[in-house]
Amino acid sequence: MKTGGVLLQQKTKKNINITIRNLTISDITHQYCNWLNDKETNKYLESRFTEWNMQSLLDYYHQKNKSELMLAIIEDDTGTHVGNVKVSAIDKNHHRAEIGIIIGDKNLWGKGIATTAIGIVAEYCFDVLDIHKLTAGAYAENLASINAFISNGFIVEGQRKEHVLTPSGWSDVVLLGKIKSQE
Repeated sequence: MKTGGVLLQQKTKKNINITIRNLTISDITHQYCNWLNDKETNKYLESRFTEWNMQSLLDYYHQKNKSELMLAIIEDDTGTHVGNVKVSAIDKNHHRAEIGIIIGDKNLWGKGIATTAIGIVAEYCFDVLDIHKLTAGAYAENLASINAFISNGFIVEGQRKEHVLTPSGWSDVVLLGKIKSQE
């Protein structure tokens, strides 16, 4: 699914300006590859089961970019690509989709970038893509991610008990959802 240009620019709670735009081939860098291979960055991601290299990342980009909305989070002051948002499982019949996020630059963790990016992308999905409901999932231990979604009006809809195996044992997955406002 392709869309044009910049979606939106916004300032985070820590006064960091970000832009959300389509992920491009130029964003497929060694830095991005390093995020996916970093055990701390990917510990709550399914991508941790893959040993990433530039070719596998390019292949992934080409495959997913056909059916999913793959977006880059850009820190405006430096123009640096600091993370991604993916809108997937887009169901045009039921007007729903799933959203996932990674902040790859650990120096920017805890600065509100994920919360701001989720808000930007949710608004875009509701207003431009005519999505009625967005869903997300997070490992129960990933409180930062869960809180970023809740801060954007997502509610916890359920929990899958011992749904994923982590290095520390079985973990639940928290299921979140947000329905488009009827205002």
